[in-house]
Amino acid sequence: MLRTLLLIAQLDILGDLGGWFEEVWDQIRSIDVKYLILGCTLQTIQTVLNGLAWRNILAESYGHERTPARQLVAAYSGGIALNSFLPAQAGTFAYFGMFRVIIVGSAFAGILAAGVVQNLFFGVIGTLNYVFLFLSRPDSESAAEHQVTEDGGIKLVFLVMAAILLIVVARFLWKRYRKVWDDAKAGAVILRTPRLYVTRVLSLQVASYVARMGVNATYMSAFGIPVTIRNIFLIIAANSISSTFAVTPGGVGTQQALASVALRDVAPASTVTAYSLAQQLISMAWNITFGLIMMISTFGWSTTKGMIQESRKEAKQKRSLSDLEKEDEPGAAAADATAGDPG
Repeated sequence: MLRTLLLIAQLDILGDLGGWFEEVWDQIRSIDVKYLILGCTLQTIQTVLNGLAWRNILAESYGHERTPARQLVAAYSGGIALNSFLPAQAGTFAYFGMFRVIIVGSAFAGILAAGVVQNLFFGVIGTLNYVFLFLSRPDSESAAEHQVTEDGGIKLVFLVMAAILLIVVARFLWKRYRKVWDDAKAGAVILRTPRLYVTRVLSLQVASYVARMGVNATYMSAFGIPVTIRNIFLIIAANSISSTFAVTPGGVGTQQALASVALRDVAPASTVTAYSLAQQLISMAWNITFGLIMMISTFGWSTTKGMIQESRKEAKQKRSLSDLEKEDEPGAAAADATAGDPG
């Protein structure tokens, strides 16, 4: 009798889930084609602008003649395509490897440092996004005062200890990886000329971020979700978190769960899930299509296939070496400490 009741309960749950999935799929299929065209256009603009920003950073480091714009934008687009169906941001390591192959005389540390430069704006705007969301929520002022005053002394001690630890680690890395540091400085050389950074990198990234907001606004409008700055930033924050901690390709599942929580007071869960899933699936499909078109039209099919395989292989090797170095660091640090050197 108990097993029969459990079976009936499971069937009821499956029936509810089936109805929910059917409702979500019906909403996805109902998207007007004009939203698809606008969304994919804005997605393309975002990708190309970020690729050009990458190229301009690397051009200042390795010379304009060694950094062909079309090839680097194509490699970046291909990496974004790989990120759409490979987990753990594997596509990022892939286009790092492709940059390394395209730019003669480049170093992996330099490209990695260029990546830090490329992400400066997005790190700052991401932080401002979270600050805006925190301050715009109800009772944010009282919550902020409570966070500042609660255990203030303990927090100050931890901050000081963290600063000291960072100084010690920086000195240790400086001694151990000076050559790597020199390569890294070469990758970030554009920061020595703020005017160039603003005109050739920051301006492109601001425009790409506006395009990213436009992508979100387009699909939100398609599903009848109120298009406000706060709602757009909520989705950007949810997508950023799901991408950072992605386990599945493209962060599928995580993104929909976070979007449903973020917009729970704005629209029904089924509508938010349909919107998030539609935007993600369409963007993934278009990223793959555009990335392959760019790479094949630039390098040819056989070269594209070989570059992807080689870049992925090199990325795996770099990650393996990095893991080994991390394992060796505690022992090396202890040896330096016993010799009387603080760093």
